[in-house]
Amino acid sequence: MKKLLLCLSLCLLALPAIACDSFRLKDGKPLHCGMSRIKLLELAGSPMDKYTQTLGVDSGRATAGKTVEVWSYRLQGSIGANSHSE
Repeated sequence: MKKLLLCLSLCLLALPAIACDSFRLKDGKPLHCGMSRIKLLELAGSPMDKYTQTLGVDSGRATAGKTVEVWSYRLQGSIGANSHSE
């Protein structure tokens, strides 16, 4: 039982590491979570879509959520990119 509890605890601690992923552009330059806006604009250009959303957890108390800005890109090499061969 203690081993199972330890294993579950370690898995939960690893979740934040999974949530932040990185991406490598076609020219080899990496993009990653926490990168400054200026650096991201320099490497990838302007986003296709940009919006803000407020994230929060319903804890039963009135609590302010965290507002984040979400930028969406479609870059060559990404899973969502269209590739056409002629």
